[in-house]
Amino acid sequence: MRLLQRYVSFVLRAESTVPCQPDWIPAFLAALQVFFCKYNDPIYVKMEKLEVMIMLASDKSIDQVLLEFKEYATEVDVDFVRKVRAFCR
Repeated sequence: MRLLQRYVSFVLRAESTVPCQPDWIPAFLAALQVFFCKYNDPIYVKMEKLEVMIMLASDKSIDQVLLEFKEYATEVDVDFVRKVRAFCR
């Protein structure tokens, strides 16, 4: 998952430096739901997915991300909930 996070980070940095967006970047950003956490994901996977979602959040997707984070606020794992709440503030 770290490799995926680095890849997403690279793509997002490339997007901000390229004046004309390549065609595949909006499709990549539209796939945000792929990173939504599932109830049976291990905690380390949830933490990585959370980081990726934070990186991918944009003006267009922030409502969707915040709705998802609202669900995560009821998770059992305290560290995960703290990270979600820290982002929402």
